[in-house]
Amino acid sequence: MDLIYSFINESDISPEIPSTNIALPNKWVLYLYDKQLFKKMANRQNFQAKPYKELCIISTVNDLIYLLRLMEVTIDTSGDKFKLNMDTNDYIIMRQGIEPVWEDPKNSDGGTFTIKMGHENGYDVWSTFVMYMLGETLTNDMSVINGITVSYIPENNKNQDLDTTVANTADFTYIKIWDGKQNRTRDQFVNVLPDILIEKIQNESLDYFAYNTKNKFNEPGIIAKLNNSKQSYPRERERGGFITRGGTRNRGRR
Repeated sequence: MDLIYSFINESDISPEIPSTNIALPNKWVLYLYDKQLFKKMANRQNFQAKPYKELCIISTVNDLIYLLRLMEVTIDTSGDKFKLNMDTNDYIIMRQGIEPVWEDPKNSDGGTFTIKMGHENGYDVWSTFVMYMLGETLTNDMSVINGITVSYIPENNKNQDLDTTVANTADFTYIKIWDGKQNRTRDQFVNVLPDILIEKIQNESLDYFAYNTKNKFNEPGIIAKLNNSKQSYPRERERGGFITRGGTRNRGRR
């Protein structure tokens, strides 16, 4: 966690403020996301729902540390495999005030930088991206860096659209960085990242998808549905899918 404190200018902080209560440069929101629910909302005219549920606002160093520790909790082990809280759902961290969908005007002109990697490296890469992003030091122009998504792809991945099972050779972690900058390429995005992140991802599968190549779902209509929706994320996931082991915090794997 020392990386978190490297973002802080100690001369700007009163000695009376506990270090964990130091405010982050900006507020961010953690969401639980359901991609299939979004597709239903986009393709069915009278279907209204929010495919994401706001779990919490991340505004202090303490919030960030707690989130990183909670996501690292081990919830299952089987042989040489393991699952963390981070793997239980798709999670998005987005700047406060930006909807976690591509139809939001602050997202719609940009793209996503994507990383697919072995699951054993997923938490390390994701948490490092999160620390740089929330510290506003991921790139020299943070005004266009809007969020990050993390997903777990199991060895036998169920394709919800085709009702088929896709066999992977191993479990994967899939990370997307939401970029609002126009006409960016994969190599251009990599070149603006900190050296420590380039080193961590240089041997992984990297790509960049511009929004103008995606299947658009009628942007104004989607935003209107999100704003007017009364049906929210399914109640059974209300606790966010996290396991805390009866209130004790498991530090998880490193």
